[in-house]
Amino acid sequence: MKSRLYLNIESKRKNANFHMPGHKSRDFTKLGWEYFDTTELEGTDNLNNPQKEIREIERQISKSYASKECIISVNGSTSLIMAGIMGSCREGDCVAVARNSHKSVFSAIYYGRLKTLFIDPVLDPIYGYPVGIDLKHLEAELRKTRVRALVMTYPTYYGTCDDLNAVKHICDSHDVLLIVDEAHGAHFKHSMEFPPSSIDIGADITIHSTHKILSSLNQGAVLHVKSDRVDMENIRRHMAMLQTSSPSYPIILSVEEAVKFMNENGEKKLEKIQGFYERVKKALEGTKFTLIHDKISREILQVDKAKIWLAPGGVGKILAEDYNIDIELDDGKTALCMMGVGTVIEDVDRLITALKDISEKGLFKDSLEDSKRALFPKAGNKVMEAWEIDRMKKRMVSIKKAAGKVSASYLVPYPPGVPVVCPGEMVSDAAADYLYSMKEGSVDGMIEDKMIYILDEEQTL
Repeated sequence: MKSRLYLNIESKRKNANFHMPGHKSRDFTKLGWEYFDTTELEGTDNLNNPQKEIREIERQISKSYASKECIISVNGSTSLIMAGIMGSCREGDCVAVARNSHKSVFSAIYYGRLKTLFIDPVLDPIYGYPVGIDLKHLEAELRKTRVRALVMTYPTYYGTCDDLNAVKHICDSHDVLLIVDEAHGAHFKHSMEFPPSSIDIGADITIHSTHKILSSLNQGAVLHVKSDRVDMENIRRHMAMLQTSSPSYPIILSVEEAVKFMNENGEKKLEKIQGFYERVKKALEGTKFTLIHDKISREILQVDKAKIWLAPGGVGKILAEDYNIDIELDDGKTALCMMGVGTVIEDVDRLITALKDISEKGLFKDSLEDSKRALFPKAGNKVMEAWEIDRMKKRMVSIKKAAGKVSASYLVPYPPGVPVVCPGEMVSDAAADYLYSMKEGSVDGMIEDKMIYILDEEQTL
């Protein structure tokens, strides 16, 4: 008997996909991957200690992106982000972290026993989403605190981009490593019409997912090193510990093929994607939908037009059930439709037709007023570093009663996978209210009946 998972996936074969991965369930290599699902043999090399065949693929990818060296991952960007941070910092080092970073950044801090200097994101006052970092605040904080590295996300999950040249200048002036989670921007290098890649800006470490917009299988990713200030072998050692010892050769080969495809077709594909974005924008004029990138009041340098970010939300379920269209995210306030190299005009026109129909029928509630409430609550006071709670006594409490308590867990809405509360932090009133409002099972770290782990009060006095 086929599993439910198998049947559910099979039922979506004819759906138009506006979510990861970028190949959109279409063939790019015409290969039967099962024939390539092998192990470490003579002639197949070893991903965790590449010397020959895999090392040559890494060299070719590095050449394509004009980086100094690179590492392929079959454990996604998550392992690479952790290896990049832990391999570049020593226990006790202080790391500046943009607070809207992915949970893998916080995992590296936890396991690496690093001190943190959080840089609060700038929230757009209309929709309440994190859209970048305040450069003046960053400069001021780096003046006050000795920091080993800055870790930031570029582009954000929603496709907004900071002025990375300015960020790089600030980091260099304070002798701070710049580590960029560019998981959603592996395509930037291949078109001048998209934001610049952090590799070209000179980031010390850049991490790419090759499955989000590009065409590799899920979990394909690459870490690039650009500078001489980074110990590549130390990063490799950490990666060998973090990554599976049974790597998937289909994923490795799909990463290679994804980069080759972009080298040969990337500019034309991205020109089409940009055209699709403009097509959606024009088609939605006069409807009840707004493209958020056009309305964000904070001045941002550029946006990633592979992301169609719409307001209002509340349409994801309707699109899936009534129009057979699956999207990346619908949080009830906004909806995020991700394009990729597998997106075709027929998919885009299906989306346009569906959104126009939904608009005409008024199938959603205009949630702009509600969305003025910030969807990224300000963090509570930090009582201790995250890793210091390991051996302390904990208890469970309802999130409704957690305000003012010290969290013993990361509380992470997924997607986008950005922690709202970290271990060792007080749960703020805003965070408690926000997390309580989320549906059951949508927050990593919040267990059944919306319970969370906190530290006993007597240990924090």
